[in-house]
Amino acid sequence: MARHGRVSVYRRDNDDQATDNKLKPMSRIFKNMRSKMIDDGIIAKASAPSYYVEGLLYNVPDGAFTGNYQDTALNILKWFYNTPDRKDFVCANEQYYLLRDGYHTCWPCADGANFINGAIKLWNEWNDDQPFAGSFAVFRCGATGIPTTIAPICA
Repeated sequence: MARHGRVSVYRRDNDDQATDNKLKPMSRIFKNMRSKMIDDGIIAKASAPSYYVEGLLYNVPDGAFTGNYQDTALNILKWFYNTPDRKDFVCANEQYYLLRDGYHTCWPCADGANFINGAIKLWNEWNDDQPFAGSFAVFRCGATGIPTTIAPICA
């Protein structure tokens, strides 16, 4: 398995450098988004484990990690929206596919789709007047919205 033509080895630290040191901060931001989505009832509590959220971001091409954190988050969400074929996404260790039904090592397809759709919904509905501390505050600056749902992940 290779991620976007790369050699198939575990390269998380190198990937963070290749993404202008934004992979780890974006992982924290998306995990904070996950917490907000759980608090707001958008996704179920156990449906998006940390490891799978990191794996999801691991599959995003380096070119999406540009601009400030707000721009980068929007780039990532748009990339997810515009990438309907996610069946070859891999976990960050590149030992397993990320999205598969019926495997204990994989994220169920519906949970992955719900997480992405929930993140898009959260982005599009974010209110500047709503106080929220931590990394997630970068989303308080209004940005161009994106469509509200994605295609099924494992078709």
